[in-house]
Amino acid sequence: MDRLLALAAEQARVLVAASAATLVVCDPDSGAVEADAVAGLGPGFATAWRREAAGGPGSELYEVRRSRDAVVSADVATDARLAPLAPLLLAAGVRRSLAVPLLACDDCLGALVLYFSGVELISADTIDYAQALADQVAAALRHARLHAQARSDARHLESRLNEVIGLQRVGTMLLEERDFDRVLQSICQQLQALTDAGGVGLALLMDDASPTLELRTVVGPSAEALRGARIPIEGSFAGQALRTNRPQRSDDAQNDPRGYQWSLRLGNTRTILSVPMKTRQRTVGVLSIYNKRGDVGFTERDAELATFFGNQAAVAIENARLYEETREYTVIGERNRLARELHDSVTQSLFSVTLLSRAALTLWDRDRAKARERLERANEVAHGALAEMRALIFQLRPTALQEEGLLSALKKHLAAVQSRDALSVTLSVDGWQRRLPVPVEEAAFRIVQESLNNVVKHAHATATRVEVHFGQTALRICTTDDGVGFTVSGRGEARTLGMASMRERAEAVGGMVDVWSSPGKGCRVCVELPTWGGEG
Repeated sequence: MDRLLALAAEQARVLVAASAATLVVCDPDSGAVEADAVAGLGPGFATAWRREAAGGPGSELYEVRRSRDAVVSADVATDARLAPLAPLLLAAGVRRSLAVPLLACDDCLGALVLYFSGVELISADTIDYAQALADQVAAALRHARLHAQARSDARHLESRLNEVIGLQRVGTMLLEERDFDRVLQSICQQLQALTDAGGVGLALLMDDASPTLELRTVVGPSAEALRGARIPIEGSFAGQALRTNRPQRSDDAQNDPRGYQWSLRLGNTRTILSVPMKTRQRTVGVLSIYNKRGDVGFTERDAELATFFGNQAAVAIENARLYEETREYTVIGERNRLARELHDSVTQSLFSVTLLSRAALTLWDRDRAKARERLERANEVAHGALAEMRALIFQLRPTALQEEGLLSALKKHLAAVQSRDALSVTLSVDGWQRRLPVPVEEAAFRIVQESLNNVVKHAHATATRVEVHFGQTALRICTTDDGVGFTVSGRGEARTLGMASMRERAEAVGGMVDVWSSPGKGCRVCVELPTWGGEG
């Protein structure tokens, strides 16, 4: 801008045949000088001009901006408007001056001032010519302002677009990602990029009610050193954010008495912004961003973004807590189910063995044939109880799954179901048979186990087919029975605890479960789980 103004001032001086020229650009609203250039006079005059131009009412520049018309000084020696500049102008041989406004639309952007050393009066043609030159300069200035505004608007829109994309990514992570720490890491990384921060730290309140916060997630420099560190609630920006329930900012963090100096020095923190992380029910921690790039501190917009991301992190934390509680309830439900089955089957079988054994003892001396019949029956019931007990133990800890893999565990479980429940069960396998990651095999086995358990309890089926397909990127298992079937809800979901458990197990490893059934036409349950590239 300065170079262009200097060139314009020099060209105007030459074209109008003036001794010197000054070009000054002002803020259209306040009149404050934004830039200026002097041609034909020494640096001392430029300093004096800046002092005079800011002089307010009574100055030549003020008169031009007020009248929006040419201001002519026939004698600089006696013109009060030029009194601060008169000694310098007279020393340079200047006798007369002409100031014309830089007009663009409805705004006055400044003035072009021309100085003359001759004795001739300034003619109307000279004024018109000077104004034409000023209009060209004003048009160029307006174009430059519009271009700068357009670039600023484009940067603003790009920033807002990046914010929307970042928020969308966080929303997607909250819906799809089950890994709690991965969600928090993504939130911190998105916030770091959007606020142009050097680093981000996420600290959680400790469960043991201690007066400290633990830095759970850190991105940026010193992340390894800071991760896991304890921050006292008393005497820290994080603690202040918790107590006041408001963002805390500092542009000189290490000299601010609110800060915890150990962590600030370790992270070489210059500027910091800390916001509380809240849900509707409670505050769970603090999110801090530090070292804004450049020489500026964090802004109100940064505080708004940090608050939003902090609340999203709080939601993720609460979701993780609720998910763990759900898993605990699932485990309790599984234990209760096994306890019921133990009572309904094994306990009753053992009671039957006891009764048959007592009857055999009673009959032994009177009718050994009948006594032997009772003993044989007791033996059958005992074998059934043993098979039932083995099946229940296998459900609790299928060692074949850990030692031999999914297929071996399925074969043994299907054989146990067929033996125990007199249900015809067939198994078919295709694709690249291989060991899969433990969580995938565990989820697949448990889903098949639950599916067969539903068949035995509710389907009244005579035959069941289990189909296993090892794909390149996914494992697909379908269980089909010829039982009574049931009505599936409009979204293709069966509203039973067993079905909910299967869906939760599948979703925990990134998979999905589909159910097809109708009354009288059996049921088909298919699960698809990612193989994670087939790495076992």
